[in-house]
Amino acid sequence: MKYIKQLDSIRAIAVLLVIVSHWFPEKNILNILPNGNLGVDIFFVLSGFLITTILLNNKIKKDNAETTLSRVLRNFYWRRSLRIFPIYYLLIFTLLFFHKWTGTNIKEAFVYFATYTSNFYFDMIKGWDGIISHLWSLAVEEQFYFVWPWVILFTNKKFLPHIIIAFIAMGVVSGFFFNRLVTITSFDAFGLGALLAWQKCYQPALSKKFKTWIAYLALGALISCRHGKW
Repeated sequence: MKYIKQLDSIRAIAVLLVIVSHWFPEKNILNILPNGNLGVDIFFVLSGFLITTILLNNKIKKDNAETTLSRVLRNFYWRRSLRIFPIYYLLIFTLLFFHKWTGTNIKEAFVYFATYTSNFYFDMIKGWDGIISHLWSLAVEEQFYFVWPWVILFTNKKFLPHIIIAFIAMGVVSGFFFNRLVTITSFDAFGLGALLAWQKCYQPALSKKFKTWIAYLALGALISCRHGKW
């Protein structure tokens, strides 16, 4: 996939929003919006866009007989593993080794972090656990990566936008019944990114329209504000 330098600016905004949410009191005027949730949602939208773009480009190659389904799946999971697993497992094993000084329960809950299910751990204890709390979002992303290639690659091209919109709807509706630690509640953010990827790959003229981007940004903001109360 071609490098898109403009996305770095969006990542920077997302990081800044998360930092503001942690560094300033909840009632501070800078936190009038749910900055932390908004920042995480932006990351999820970016992930949905980037991952879906990669999958759709490979789907097009597969449809043109330039590659095979098994090769696409193998390459996707292999590259994701190389990109994420080494540094992640280095981190959690280091934290496990120094667990007495971390002030966390990582030793008791290590299986959740080793299997990328820490979001369910935090949901179970109904709280956070110090410096390892932020790892919940990585767990949600990995669970999305596990499911999404099968959805994209095995869905007929003409049904893709309908499936993506269905995932967005599932995320929106589930957000009113579960807290955002449950993976399905983030399907709306991932889905918005996926919808942009679909437009980029199959409807490039539409994806360049300014109004389309504004509509997605507005919808994303509404989703984040809804997620801000859990």
